[in-house]
Amino acid sequence: CTISCITTQVLVLKDFANETDFTKVRKAAHQMVQRLAGSHALVTCKDLLRVSMGNHLRSLLAPSSVDQSLLEQTVQAVCADNLEMGCAIIERAATERAIRDIDEAITPGFSML
Repeated sequence: CTISCITTQVLVLKDFANETDFTKVRKAAHQMVQRLAGSHALVTCKDLLRVSMGNHLRSLLAPSSVDQSLLEQTVQAVCADNLEMGCAIIERAATERAIRDIDEAITPGFSML
């Protein structure tokens, strides 16, 4: 379980301790974990993704006999154009995984109530 999952599990089970409708608890947990996991993924991945994309592009384009300044401009432009899309893919993957994780985490806790 991730930080987002653990935080959501603790807060939701505490806040909904008297709730008998598991659907409400599950929906609240999903909404909370999606926001936390998505925000956490964006904060942690953006700079790392930019650097990784740049390094990978440089290594792919290095064998070409292109002027170094043109190569660097191209790498920067491609990274800038694709960074948001890459972050969106990472955010989506993080939220989907967090939803699966929170379902596994809260089901036993809710059945004990």
